Amino acid sequence: MIEKLKRIFNKYFSTPEPTPIVKRDDCISFHVAGISFHDDEVNKLIKVLLKDGAIEKYDGMTNSEIKEYGDSVSIYENQYIGGVKLEGYEYKGKDAIRVLVKDTQDQYYEVGNVPEEYIERVSDLLTDETIEFTNAEYEIVGGKTKYIEYDDDDKPELVEDELNYGICILIYYKKKD
Repeated sequence: MIEKLKRIFNKYFSTPEPTPIVKRDDCISFHVAGISFHDDEVNKLIKVLLKDGAIEKYDGMTNSEIKEYGDSVSIYENQYIGGVKLEGYEYKGKDAIRVLVKDTQDQYYEVGNVPEEYIERVSDLLTDETIEFTNAEYEIVGGKTKYIEYDDDDKPELVEDELNYGICILIYYKKKD
């Protein structure tokens, strides 16, 4: 059991060697809007990612490990997958940006839109010729979530809840040299 805890700790909190201080790329992140209109696509995406081993449930932790670790964990969170495509279009007379994410078999799934409050910023980034995009990835958030609650005797109990799925997009960029 000690070895499992060390493995979990090392996975999340340590690096094999000191990390040098460097200027990191800038990042814009947002939660996709309108994902509930694309539930079928999101479920197909998850099925392929699971089948191909790109994601694992609860970050590979057992119920016992979740209890011992003592934190909340959602079914697919903290697992980032590369492959994001943004497509501009017009919706009800306004500019909009469609979000598509890629599975492990190079298939794209429409999962929603860039939220209205991010459209101008994302559009500016996409059209700025001085910007170089270095990476784009997504994370599936929500879904079944397990967390610890304590009973009257202060004994930890594993509780399961279910939330709607969401997708968080992270786009990394930097100024061109």
